[in-house]
Amino acid sequence: MLTHPSLPCRLFRKASRVLQHSTEDLRRLLTANFQEQVTINETELRIIGLRRTGNHTVAEWIKSQESGPIEQLNNLEVRCNPYRYKYEMLIDNYPEHHKWAHTHYLPLAKGYFPKISCLICGYEDHSLTDICDPLFERFHDTHVGKSNRRFDVLILRDPFNLFASRLKSNMIHVKSQKLTACDLWIQHAKEILGETQYLNQNRILVNYNQWVTDIDYRKQLSVQLGLNFCDSGIKKVANLGGGSSFDGAKMDGQGDQMAVLERWKHFKDDENYRQIFQNEELLEYSDKIFNTLAIADILDS
Repeated sequence: MLTHPSLPCRLFRKASRVLQHSTEDLRRLLTANFQEQVTINETELRIIGLRRTGNHTVAEWIKSQESGPIEQLNNLEVRCNPYRYKYEMLIDNYPEHHKWAHTHYLPLAKGYFPKISCLICGYEDHSLTDICDPLFERFHDTHVGKSNRRFDVLILRDPFNLFASRLKSNMIHVKSQKLTACDLWIQHAKEILGETQYLNQNRILVNYNQWVTDIDYRKQLSVQLGLNFCDSGIKKVANLGGGSSFDGAKMDGQGDQMAVLERWKHFKDDENYRQIFQNEELLEYSDKIFNTLAIADILDS
């Protein structure tokens, strides 16, 4: 029977790998082999948002409009080689997936990249400054291969429904060491409004509420991404992260019928939930982007 190694053993292995990876990255950066000079990924997307924003749902919608091979890497850590991170995450935590880790992710982590149509890298609950770290950018082609087109897709959901979904899923804390979930939401809102310019690739700014309700808006986003529009993916409910906070995956195939803009009603009398919206800056940006003054008034009554 497969068992997890002891914690000291895992920590020692991890420290050894960090040293090995640093040496390997420096060597690859200095030698820059031929493969790293050719286009590997026709399109690369960084999909960014807080957990329970709809990141996986939007990713599934995008994937349904791609015709070629796709590599999707979700829930990534910042400042890491994405392929290496996925490999080590499986090796350290999922013994049942060791074979897949070695056969699929290890060659990719070492720079043996097949050409693909689309690479999707998902970052959740991280600061935009951490995601766009200049040092990571320096190693970009070494880590994932050269991309013909790169997009930063930032998705924002209104905070009333977002935090209802996070509370339902017990996702109170974020991965960022310095910012709270409210801080991150406000940071993302400022980027959506153009008050900041952290994202350094072609920026696709997605209003999740409008994406859910407006097919013309989805068509517009599809054009921005250079896709051949197909809306079948709107019905897909991704199993990643357990599916919907409220519905799980039972609405798969009927995702467009979920009441994702009414989740706040389940928590309107919850004092912990109401306390979140004592943040005036949060309320200000929410109303600017989503016109949510009516919901704020109900919670304040």
